[in-house]
Amino acid sequence: MPNEKQVLVFLEMERGNLHPLAAEVLGAGKQVAQGLKGELAAVVMGGGAASDAAVKVSQCGVERVYVLEHPLLEAYHGEYFCRALGEVCQAADPTIILMANTLTGGDLAPRLAWNLEAGLVTDCVAIEAEGGELAFTKPVYSGNVMAVYVPVTTPTLITLRPRA
Repeated sequence: MPNEKQVLVFLEMERGNLHPLAAEVLGAGKQVAQGLKGELAAVVMGGGAASDAAVKVSQCGVERVYVLEHPLLEAYHGEYFCRALGEVCQAADPTIILMANTLTGGDLAPRLAWNLEAGLVTDCVAIEAEGGELAFTKPVYSGNVMAVYVPVTTPTLITLRPRA
């Protein structure tokens, strides 16, 4: 891929459809991609319905959609999903990887960050993306303080709190 920055969003599947939080993650991905002046890409994986979901995703302003279909990806299994998503990340070379902070995202993000030797900010509630600079806000100390994180690794994985 050329020097263009890519924001990659991982969109979960639930019972053969996109997870209800997919729209939120896509919206955040668009915001980050605009702030970085980069490309928005999405990954959809599943046992057989991922292609149908990818068609919906491609109609949402996503420049590139990676589709991974295999019977082993029908239900979440950490090792399989991490390996499959890791291969996409190696090929796509994204700057930022976004996913929802669900049970799946909470398990997958640290596994993937470890495998990619990437930074990880979990449970983000706000994103600031201006002039090519990014900042992610998350609660710390039981929510009593809001901390702002600036990515220093490429890629950096971000999980987003639902309805943040």
